[in-house]
Amino acid sequence: MVIVDSKLKYKDLYLFIILALIEQANQESVSVEIDQNNNLGPAYDLFFPDGLSLFGVGNRPTFIQIKTKLYTRHFYNYGSFYNHKDAYVAIISPFENESYHERWNNSYGFFGASFINRLRLEHPAAYINAVLINKESVLQTIDREPASLYRDRFEREIKKEDTFALKLHDDEIIITEETLKRVFENNELLFKLNLGSVSDTTRAALILGNGVSIPFGADSWSNMIDNMISYLYPYHIDNCQAVKEFLSESSYAISSFVKSTLERDGLTKKYYEAIYNCLYRRYNDLMLKQNSLIKVIAAAKNKYNSLPLLTYNYDNFLEMQYKYDFKTTLFPFFGYGYEKRFFDTVIHLHGFFGYNKRKTPLVLTDKEYFDNYLSNPSSWSKDAQIYTLNHYRCLFIGSSMSDLFQMSIIQDAARADKTGKWYCFALMCLGGLSLQERIQITKYYAEKHILLIIVDSFKEMPRKLASIFDVPYKY
Repeated sequence: MVIVDSKLKYKDLYLFIILALIEQANQESVSVEIDQNNNLGPAYDLFFPDGLSLFGVGNRPTFIQIKTKLYTRHFYNYGSFYNHKDAYVAIISPFENESYHERWNNSYGFFGASFINRLRLEHPAAYINAVLINKESVLQTIDREPASLYRDRFEREIKKEDTFALKLHDDEIIITEETLKRVFENNELLFKLNLGSVSDTTRAALILGNGVSIPFGADSWSNMIDNMISYLYPYHIDNCQAVKEFLSESSYAISSFVKSTLERDGLTKKYYEAIYNCLYRRYNDLMLKQNSLIKVIAAAKNKYNSLPLLTYNYDNFLEMQYKYDFKTTLFPFFGYGYEKRFFDTVIHLHGFFGYNKRKTPLVLTDKEYFDNYLSNPSSWSKDAQIYTLNHYRCLFIGSSMSDLFQMSIIQDAARADKTGKWYCFALMCLGGLSLQERIQITKYYAEKHILLIIVDSFKEMPRKLASIFDVPYKY
């Protein structure tokens, strides 16, 4: 028996700590069948303040007893507790097992895997905090010795793993590599749960950034600006670097300067020539045969036809890849009516400039960005992003998640949700960073309602995305 010290200041997290403990115990233990003596192997009990108790945390369904309605609010939509004398009682198990239902549901409330998954979907930040706190850390806050089995295991892990002590309130929480790995795995599962079956209308959406197009030869955002300003040399300016420094290296200001300079000299076509070359000068048709992030995204769209695809990119590499792989047209779309065209289009939020040189108005200069995000209340691009973020669970791919306009849209979408359960995802590379750096980055984005799915290198991104959508990928 262990008693959890009342100084633990996470009342709203108690339930999620419970679920994390139960699920972790079941993942780490060998599943044991009920024998004739109902012996399920080693386990332990936890007693929280305010009359919340767990009995039998281990590789078994866990009995939960609540003496106050404070905690039962989490359960209202999923089932009911049985009122037994002066307490509410139920069984929680990460297994959805018919025999468990038959055995206990008539005597207690029963909450299985579907209940746990629903809570993970609706309260991801709380669940992540519970996983971060994790079993070992909770046991560090108790004022009684835990069972020797768990104490010994904890001591072994601390010795062999890189660890980082994180201060939460007055308590020191130990976070290990394995703990952080579980957070990222949980985020990945959360996104998968939004996909649904192939026949359903999916609740997931993809929002694509510049990193998706770079393998096809497109310039990175910074290189694009460098190459555009080089178009002014030597006939319009004498020193490209001096102009960049004068404009404070602002990409929006530099593109605006290039455009206004060329337009003033009657060379508007040269401005668009510069953009086109930045997008397509390295491209060749053989790239459509290679394994790439775009190829995986095209396969995901083919599998989940209702999957919305939004992009900040001007190019039509994704449309070309889809046509090459599936002999079906995926149309570029720009403007209002986007919500009715998710099935057969790629929504180009900042404009479209195709390989065949067909184009729409582009959002590239500082004035165009300000009009699109700040000064124009009827901007379709802003509306499309907020609509998609509020109606779907969005995964950002190929984006640095550092653009101020993009982050403002995400925060607007979070504020528009009145349930307090809003979140989105970002596929990011955190390779080469220390454990402490990865923890701080994870916390930073979680506070901004962005849950990370991570890889150690950019080369792993196509493989990771293919595993999420369960589509073929040739290694």
